[in-house]
Amino acid sequence: MRGAGWAVVPATSAKEDELHALRRALDAEDAITDAVNADDVDTAKPAPDLVEQALAKVGGQAGRAVFVGDTPWDVKAAHRTGVRCIGVLSGRVSRAELLDTGTDAVYQGTAELVDRVDSSLLASPES
Repeated sequence: MRGAGWAVVPATSAKEDELHALRRALDAEDAITDAVNADDVDTAKPAPDLVEQALAKVGGQAGRAVFVGDTPWDVKAAHRTGVRCIGVLSGRVSRAELLDTGTDAVYQGTAELVDRVDSSLLASPES
């Protein structure tokens, strides 16, 4: 996504120590622009604080951003900020739950999203 012009900012309700562990597990530091965690905000998802903070860190505009999440709380936080949201199924919630919350698209998982990125909301940061 960085190579396609996107700023990649994980915005998680996890605490900073958990975020560090997640980042080590991902082993993708070269792809991450910045990050936001529960320690950076007063209220976590579904409040919009994490998404707003992520946008602020990169000077992003809500109408030109896309949030990728796997829970209804992710969708609500994104939409409360005016950010479109892609849902990915991770086993935590169902497709119906994500759709009922108003996600803009749902993919079976991150692998399907990667396979279909050129036809997704992530096709271009200018879209």
